[in-house]
Amino acid sequence: MKFILAILIVLQFSCTGNAPSNPDAQFDRTRMLDFTAKQIIIPMYADVLSHSQTLDSLCANFLVQPNETMVIEMRQAWRSLAISWQYCSMFDFGPAEFSDGTLFENIGTYPVSVNKILSKIETKDTLFANFDRDTRGIYAIEYLLFNDSLNTYKLLTNKENNNVIYLKKLIQHVITKVQTVHNAWINGYSQTFVQNTGVQAGSSISELYNSFVHSYELMKNYQCGLPFGLKVGQVSTEPTKTEGFYSGISTELLYHHNQALLYFWRGYARLSPLSSLSGIGFKDYLLSIPTGKQLVEDTEYQWEQISKQISLLDRSIPLSVMIDQKMPILLDVFTELSKHTHFLKSDMSSLLGISITYTSNDGD
Repeated sequence: MKFILAILIVLQFSCTGNAPSNPDAQFDRTRMLDFTAKQIIIPMYADVLSHSQTLDSLCANFLVQPNETMVIEMRQAWRSLAISWQYCSMFDFGPAEFSDGTLFENIGTYPVSVNKILSKIETKDTLFANFDRDTRGIYAIEYLLFNDSLNTYKLLTNKENNNVIYLKKLIQHVITKVQTVHNAWINGYSQTFVQNTGVQAGSSISELYNSFVHSYELMKNYQCGLPFGLKVGQVSTEPTKTEGFYSGISTELLYHHNQALLYFWRGYARLSPLSSLSGIGFKDYLLSIPTGKQLVEDTEYQWEQISKQISLLDRSIPLSVMIDQKMPILLDVFTELSKHTHFLKSDMSSLLGISITYTSNDGD
């Protein structure tokens, strides 16, 4: 009898020892989701909304008493809005999914179509009930405020052209879209988000991971690759396709987009004091897995190389100017970004057991 009991104990131990274990069993995904929702996503949407409302107030004042000083103030408010958007644009899921496209598609599409914008101004079409996303959003506003091929002040005050009316409607459309998403997060979605702790497609972790990696690829391929002329099949550069082309802050936007992704990877809340950047992100998630330390080290090293190359760019000089001048450092930036892709897209996906669910056309 003792012999049989001993065999059963050995068999039980063997079966338990051979059973596959959950590699992230010790990681608190609920805590990560709660921090991300309350300390990163909701505050960042609030920040974008605040900058949009500031711009709207300035535009309303301009309508009453237009002057060139107020154009300068509107431009500065737009710059603040565009930079804030870099830290928020990756959270393009859940409430950010509308029937006419995602929030990013509605307010973050670039380059804009100048001909379409001018046509809509001429016909006084401000309904935005269409899929012409390249006629609205943050970068359509940019075109109207910064298009220096014309005198911005005279253009906006020319009542026959209705440019300032279209500008006002564009700003209000951005506010409506962002406010809808922000309200959804604070009025219930955040709770749903935190409670959805799995890793399967559609889970909060999966949504975060896919949005994060997709945003990285947008930075690599469209903020850099396409205007630099480095996308597969390109035969020349396309400097006018840089983000922030008309305002000339494309280099600044690239810097902040990289910072936004790096902050999120490390679990930092941008709007918190630097001394309190002690949140929880995908870096911590990977460190909770026995085999994740090496990937964290590789990712951190490569991100240091990317940040180093971007820091060498003069943020006061537009990327379009650097492209025209054929500056070699642009190739260095793109090369380092390309090296990083497999760490974020392939290795992380495999190690965390999260599938890529968005459509990628970058060839990686």
